[in-house]
Amino acid sequence: MYIKMYARNTLPFGVTQIGRAYRNEISPRRSIIRTREFTQAELEYFIDPETDEPDLEAVEDVEVTLYPADEQNADDGEEIRTTIGEAVESGTIASPWVGYFLGVAKPWYDAVGVDMDRFRFRQHLAGERAHYAADCWDAEALIDGSEESQDSEQRKSTESSSGYWIEMAGFAYRSDYDLSKHAEHSEDRFTVFRQYDEPKTVERATVDPDMSYLGPEFGGDAQAVVDELEALAERDRAAFENETVEIELEGEAHEIPLEKTGFAVEEQTEAGEHIVPHVVEPSFGVDRLVYTVLHHAYREDEVAGEERTYLGLEPEVAPTFVGVFPLQNDDELEELAEEVASTLREAGLAVTYDDSGNIGRRYRRQDEVGTPFCVTVDYETLENEETTVTVRERDSTDQKRLPIDGIANTLTALRAGEVAFDDLEAER
Repeated sequence: MYIKMYARNTLPFGVTQIGRAYRNEISPRRSIIRTREFTQAELEYFIDPETDEPDLEAVEDVEVTLYPADEQNADDGEEIRTTIGEAVESGTIASPWVGYFLGVAKPWYDAVGVDMDRFRFRQHLAGERAHYAADCWDAEALIDGSEESQDSEQRKSTESSSGYWIEMAGFAYRSDYDLSKHAEHSEDRFTVFRQYDEPKTVERATVDPDMSYLGPEFGGDAQAVVDELEALAERDRAAFENETVEIELEGEAHEIPLEKTGFAVEEQTEAGEHIVPHVVEPSFGVDRLVYTVLHHAYREDEVAGEERTYLGLEPEVAPTFVGVFPLQNDDELEELAEEVASTLREAGLAVTYDDSGNIGRRYRRQDEVGTPFCVTVDYETLENEETTVTVRERDSTDQKRLPIDGIANTLTALRAGEVAFDDLEAER
C-alpha cells in the first residue's frame, strides 16, 4: 500500500518509524539495559532482490570489527578487523545489503560518541537467528562490569575480561518472509509490478472450470476446487494430460473430468511481472544507545589538585553546548552575561546561564553534564577597549580570551567541527 501511495510503485523504498516496543522480559535489571518497554527506531527497506544493489563503493573502505559466527564457535575464536568491502567479498557478511547498512552505521556510531575501541558487529549464531532472517548482525558496545546472569549459549560471546557486551542494534535480511506471510493470511497482494525492457510473449496455462458441473458436484467447496485447479495448472501442466485431473481437497483426493476444467495453454504478451519485495531491516535501540554514549563518555581526572568527573560528550549530542557565567554577582557583569547568553541562543546554540556559587563550582557542574564550552564575563571584559570574554574548553580545561563580537560564530564553528579550540588565537 505504501509503495503504491508514496513511491509510485517503484523500488527500492523505505519506511522508517520510531516508537515504544515491548517484550516479555522475565527479570528486568541493569537500569535501562534489560527492560520490558523501550524506544526503538527502525527502517523497513524494500528491494527487488534481482535488480537492486546497494552502493557498496560508498562504504567499502569503512573499517569494522566483526565477530562472525564461526569465530564464536571456535575454541580460540576472536574478533577480526577488516573493511566492509573485504567482508562482503569474502562472504563473511553474506548479504551486500546488510554490509551496506553496517558501513553506514559504524561512522554514525563514532560520530555520536560510541568508543570505537569498545564497539563491534556480532553475527547471530544459528540458534539465535530468527527463522525468517537469512543473515543478521548486531551492533554491540562493551560496558564495564559483569552481567549477573546470561543465557548459557550466548555467554561466550557477551562476556569479556573488562566487562560485557550489549546489543544496540540489529541488521537483518528478512527476504520476502514478511510480505509473503501477510499475503497468505489476508486477501491483499503485496507485490510490485516490474516493467520489462521489452514485452515478452509467453505461454500460460489457464483453467475456466464449468461451474454448472462443479456447483452440484461440490456444493460450497466449488470455489476451493477452482482455486486448486488454477494452482495446479500454474505449477504442473502435465497433470492435465489425462482424461481426468486429480486434486486434493482437505486431505481427500477428487477426480474431475478434463473437459470440465476448461484447461488451455495460451500465448500472452506481458509487459512485466509482479514480484514480492525483499526486506532489509536495521533496527536501533534508542535507550541502550543513550546508555552507551553516557557510559563511554564518563571521565575522571585531576584538575588543580582536585578530582574531577565529567562527560566527554561530542558537541553535537551534548544536551547543553555552552554555559554562560558572570564572574561575580555584579549588576554590570550579569547584564552583559545575559546579553551574551541571549545572543548565543538566537544563533541556535543550547545555552545555560548560571550565576550561583563560585566560578569553579559552576565549571564543575557543567563538566558533569557534558557541556563542551563555558563563556565567562569578567571585569577584564568591562575594562578592555576590545571587549573579550573567557572561553573554557571542557576536556582540557584550557581557557582563551576571545572577542565578544563574533563569539556566536566561533562557537557555532566549534560545534560543527569546522575549527579546533587549540587553533583559535587568543587575544590579550
